[in-house]
Amino acid sequence: MMVPSHYVALILLQIISFCAIAVASECVATEKNGECSNPVVNSKMSVPCLDASAFQQRVALSLSEDHVDSEQSLRGTIENFLSYQDLEKLVSLLSPDDFVEASGYDDSGEGKNSNGKSKLGGGRAYSAPTGYSGLGLKELSHAKNNSHISEEEQEERYNLLLKIRHSAQSATETALNLCEGTLLVDFTTISEKTAGGAHRAHADNCLHYFKDEPNANGVIQKVATCDPNREHPYPNRVAASILYLNDPTSGNFDGGQFYFANRTNNGEVERSVEVSLGRMVYFTSGVESLHGALPVQKLSESKVPRRLALAMWYVFDPALEEFVPSFQRVENDASRPRRGKPKKTYDPNDPEAPKELFVIPIPNSLLESMETLLQSMGTFLVSKQNTPSIGSWKVSRYGDDTL
Repeated sequence: MMVPSHYVALILLQIISFCAIAVASECVATEKNGECSNPVVNSKMSVPCLDASAFQQRVALSLSEDHVDSEQSLRGTIENFLSYQDLEKLVSLLSPDDFVEASGYDDSGEGKNSNGKSKLGGGRAYSAPTGYSGLGLKELSHAKNNSHISEEEQEERYNLLLKIRHSAQSATETALNLCEGTLLVDFTTISEKTAGGAHRAHADNCLHYFKDEPNANGVIQKVATCDPNREHPYPNRVAASILYLNDPTSGNFDGGQFYFANRTNNGEVERSVEVSLGRMVYFTSGVESLHGALPVQKLSESKVPRRLALAMWYVFDPALEEFVPSFQRVENDASRPRRGKPKKTYDPNDPEAPKELFVIPIPNSLLESMETLLQSMGTFLVSKQNTPSIGSWKVSRYGDDTL
């Protein structure tokens, strides 16, 4: 009896994936001074890891007629791979006032990339989920004077987030059996869903529709398929992870479960993942892993419900890797330079950092009116531009003393 080659490949990939999931799920956490020994990240698997090309072949196999079986190797949950103390400390330093409504989405409903620049997103098809707000590296890396916590605590919060972010990336990479250093972070955000917060079933790298296709028995069924006529803002994303940062009791909410949707049957809920502190869901980004979130509901009327999670998206292309800024403290008047070149308040690798055209020394007597001065200078410079067409030039602030 001859066995088609693609079935052999599929079986081999299943064996590899089973080993990867077993390692990811079997975590015996050991607490030492609040630190969690992490066998998920440190385990050495006996099976060969996958590079980007081999992984993409595995995903392609999941879209074959045997996709129901192979999908199980592309998603899963990981338990107890982080210190609960770290997670609880991070949440204690987060205030509802810190979060930005629809963070990661612009006003037109189009997505933004990791540099904050708008990309084509299909309009309403990629609008912010209901009841959603977020907090990214850009916001958390800059200290604020009016914060509910001290500047030292703001820096501690940011460094703690980066530590958890690294652990989540490593655990996801291992669970998907990818070779070390293959999976790169594209975007990081702490998401907050309040009452009514939900997310409909979707893929992370394409906009889908349900296409009529015959199954193995010739019966027509509707199958989720990427729509080639609509552009997704992040077509290069290959995987994602969602790490729960609180639970229903501490967040005063009910519901809010992450769920995987059936690729057939018009995307009905296939499996939900209960919210539990420290539990992480990982999955691939295409239609083989349609996913969403069920509505958040109030547990009691005494407090506002807050379902918190660390969401991360991954790519293979180093050019798309998320920029991680250094923590920036608040400058006081004593530290501000009085003459000559302004002190830099940005990392030279920051894609949003301004390109220096020229430096204008500012007299000490004018420093107290910096806001008015910068506005006036910006208006004057725009009026003197060589191409005075609408929208050809723009002036914006970067830090307190940079135009």
